[in-house]
Amino acid sequence: MKIINHIPDFIENRLERLSVKAQLVKNCFVLLSKREIKRLRLVTVAQLFLAILDFVGVLAIGLIGTLSVYGIQSREPVGQLSNLLDFLYLNTFPLQVQVGLLGSIAGLILVFKSLLSAHINKRTIFFLAARSAEISGRLIEKLVFSNFEQIKRRSRFENIFAVTGGVQSITIGVIGTSVNFVSDGILVLVMFVGLLAVDISIALYVAFFFGVVAIVVYILINRQVSLLARRETEFQILNNKTIYEMLGLYREIMVKGVRQKYADEVYKIRREVSEISAKSSFIASISKYVLEIAFVLGVFMFVGFQFVLKDAVGAISSISLFIATSGRVIPAILRMQGSALMFRSSLSAAKPTLDVIGELSSFSFNTTSTLNPRESNEIFTSSIEASGLTFSYRGSVSNALKDISFKVMPGEWIAVAGPTGSGKTTLVDLILGVLKPGAGKILLSDEDPEKFVSCNPGYVSYVPQEIFIVDGTIRENIALGQSKDSVNDERVKECLFLVGLEDLRENLDAVLNLQVGELGSKLSGGQRQRLGIARALYTNPQLLVLDEATSALDVLTEQRITNCLHSLKGKVTIISIAHRLSTVTSADKVLYLDSGRLVALGTFEEVRSKVPNFDRQAQLSGLG
Repeated sequence: MKIINHIPDFIENRLERLSVKAQLVKNCFVLLSKREIKRLRLVTVAQLFLAILDFVGVLAIGLIGTLSVYGIQSREPVGQLSNLLDFLYLNTFPLQVQVGLLGSIAGLILVFKSLLSAHINKRTIFFLAARSAEISGRLIEKLVFSNFEQIKRRSRFENIFAVTGGVQSITIGVIGTSVNFVSDGILVLVMFVGLLAVDISIALYVAFFFGVVAIVVYILINRQVSLLARRETEFQILNNKTIYEMLGLYREIMVKGVRQKYADEVYKIRREVSEISAKSSFIASISKYVLEIAFVLGVFMFVGFQFVLKDAVGAISSISLFIATSGRVIPAILRMQGSALMFRSSLSAAKPTLDVIGELSSFSFNTTSTLNPRESNEIFTSSIEASGLTFSYRGSVSNALKDISFKVMPGEWIAVAGPTGSGKTTLVDLILGVLKPGAGKILLSDEDPEKFVSCNPGYVSYVPQEIFIVDGTIRENIALGQSKDSVNDERVKECLFLVGLEDLRENLDAVLNLQVGELGSKLSGGQRQRLGIARALYTNPQLLVLDEATSALDVLTEQRITNCLHSLKGKVTIISIAHRLSTVTSADKVLYLDSGRLVALGTFEEVRSKVPNFDRQAQLSGLG
């Protein structure tokens, strides 16, 4: 009784799962244009034609078996066989010639069908591969131009998988296997309909026997494959993350003596991935062995029935047709099983990508691209104005910034100070347009920051606390994003001097082509940070934003950078976050944040008088 009571819940649960999967599949095909959907429909029509050719070839093979029996018995063909031979103008030829011609016809038809099928399959694969590249490119473009908070919702490895492997799972894994499944399904259906017209008993036997076997195998292994695919995706992402951490933290894990721990962890993950892959491969091959056994049993059972129910001619004719049909149907069923399993596996792997696509579906952007953006607009007042600026991160119960209002005049140097977690970096991200305010507004030169930066690249520069060094040359790192031919080497030289890297200027040509190594491994920490500052100065920005950009510099180099900033006062608007207060004593104003609120705004000494904590910090820094 309890089992019966649970049946409605079970059915409802299964229907809900099917509905979710159906929506996922629909979302995959939504990525295709109407023209591309039409193209796939044409492929389906072509597959129908190929299936008909396949059946004609199989029918010819069945006729050969029947003719052979008549020849052995030295009898003339009668009934439908005689009419068919008349239709093909073969009745006047000797038996050997009839068999030879039918065999030739069957062979030509089946070979032609296979060649045409291979051609269509090739065109379809290349079409889906091109679509995969297009979707990846478009998705990367949307992700890059989306809100920074959108990117940070997932780890870098999840984002990488979503725009690469996940996209391939959609195009090749879901759409491609769907096309293959439908194509093979059409072949099986045509064979069944054709057999119904020729011999209804054979059609029903083939449909029932192999249908039951295929359904049983699918039910047994379907859930396992889906589960394994989901686990493999998770472990692949974890594997890439762990290896990246191990290589990036090499010095730390060496001195801590935990290199073996990391190596063991990677080995453990790789073992899991390998076992999952092995299980998936074995499960996928189960249907092959089951169908092979089923074919042998099916032939024995069919032969027995035929000789009991029919005479020798009818039995041999039916057996020949059954074996020929099975030779085409069994591979099709195997391919359908493989397509179904790959479909389930790919659908699981495609979900992260579909989630990202769904989140970005309403996002649109316009970009302005010019060869020389600095010459396209020379009028720029680098002012900043915030009014009632409020922002909170998704999932957070408190505001990162709350009701912030201030104004920065062109050429001013504003230092942003405050304890850890006060909202300094969040404010910088809002100024840069990387984040969008939840309430209030912030304007850069009287425009939305993101819009202004997009239309005027180079006018705003940013120096993060942790400089990301491109695996390339000094030139490529300083003139980031520009083609080699458009780089101004003299300007690179000036920037090297401004940040105190003149020791690299002895031989400019050699220095510009100096390879810095992966993540700047051939440079010291201070050199990497100065290289990041030189990169920011390269475009002669009118607004320079620095997020604790001198934290890795020695005192002398830090003083040199500070002097460089002093030389820019009045010409360039500067926003700087600094824990070392000695670097911002000459700032025009200090903007002090605490718990996301603007506590004080004024000169260095004015803020000291208003904020005891800031005054204590200044005293500890030796500023009196």
